[in-house]
Amino acid sequence: MITKRMLTTFLSLSLLSLSLNTSIDASEENIEVSQRPTSLQDIKKMKEQKEDGEEAHLEGSTEKFGFRSKGPSTHSFFFRESATTPNHWIVSSNIDGSILEIEDGSHWKIASGSSLSRWRIGDIITITPNRSWFSDYKYYVINKSIDEYVAADLILGPIAYGSLTHWAVSLDFSQGKVVFENGSCFKICSSDLFLFEQWQINDTIIFGTNDSWFTSYDILLINVNMNHYVRAKQY
Repeated sequence: MITKRMLTTFLSLSLLSLSLNTSIDASEENIEVSQRPTSLQDIKKMKEQKEDGEEAHLEGSTEKFGFRSKGPSTHSFFFRESATTPNHWIVSSNIDGSILEIEDGSHWKIASGSSLSRWRIGDIITITPNRSWFSDYKYYVINKSIDEYVAADLILGPIAYGSLTHWAVSLDFSQGKVVFENGSCFKICSSDLFLFEQWQINDTIIFGTNDSWFTSYDILLINVNMNHYVRAKQY
C-alpha cells in the first residue's frame, strides 16, 4: 500500500530530479560572437590582408575544383584541400535555409539569395576565408558532400565547453603557439600575431581551412570571442 508519506517522498525526489535536469540544460549556452570586439585599426589590417590573399590565391590557382556557388556571387572559387582540412557536419537549418547549425552548436548566416535546396543534415562541410573584394561575408561554407559553397557569417558560437567545442588552454605569445583542450598544438602565422596577441585563455575556437596556395599555414583558427581568424599550422 502506498502511504501518504511515501507519495510525498516520491514527489520530492521527482522535483529534485527535474531541478537538476533543468540546471544541466541551462548550462548548455552558446558562446556569444564578438564578446571582445576587434579594434578598428586591426580590422583595417585584416581587410588589407584579405585583398593580398585574394590576389595570391587567384594567381596560384590553375584548376577549379568543382565547387559551384549557390548564391548571387559570380566570384570564381578555387579550393585547395589538404590532408589536415578540418571537417564539420550540418545538424539543422531553419525553414528558409538562411541559417545553418553545425555539430558544435554554432550558427552560420547564409548570404541572401543563396540556395540550399540540395543541402542535407549530415552533409560534410568545411569553412574557409571569403577573399572576394565584393562580399561583406567573412567566410565560405563549403559542402563537400555535393560540391557546393555559399558565403556566410558566424552569428552564434558553439555550445560553451561542449563535447564538440574547442577552446584555448595555453597561449605562448612569444612563440606564437596555442594549445587546445584536446591537446592539439598550433603555430600561428607571423602575419597574424597582432590578432593572436588579443586572445585569452578559454577563448572558443572553430577550426577551418586556409586554402591559400603559397603557405604552409593551412589551418584557420576562428576566435568566436573576438570574431576574427588567424592562420596556423599544426605541430
